[in-house]
Amino acid sequence: MSSVQIAAETLGMSPAFVGFVVVAIVGAAAEMTTAFSAAAKDRLDLRVGIALGSAAQIALFVAPVLVVLSYVIGPQPMSLQFWPGAIVMMLIATMAAALMTNGGRSA
Repeated sequence: MSSVQIAAETLGMSPAFVGFVVVAIVGAAAEMTTAFSAAAKDRLDLRVGIALGSAAQIALFVAPVLVVLSYVIGPQPMSLQFWPGAIVMMLIATMAAALMTNGGRSA
């Protein structure tokens, strides 16, 4: 951890950027590697399962936890009220995922 802190200070990165971006990318590296490996071995069912599982984990766990934590550590509480464009994007993404996974075939 100290090497990450030294590298961040050397490159001029803020602690928030390191925490939100760098740590998130490093944390997801194993998941991405497994997904790429599964896709290369023509295991697209596993690949899709990893991708959809990750999205569901963020949507069902991380977002609500951040809302609850915002009451304790945030400058103001967050809400789960989304603007209409975000709702439409989530609907389109959900429909696309359902259409891709229900067919049972891939190209």
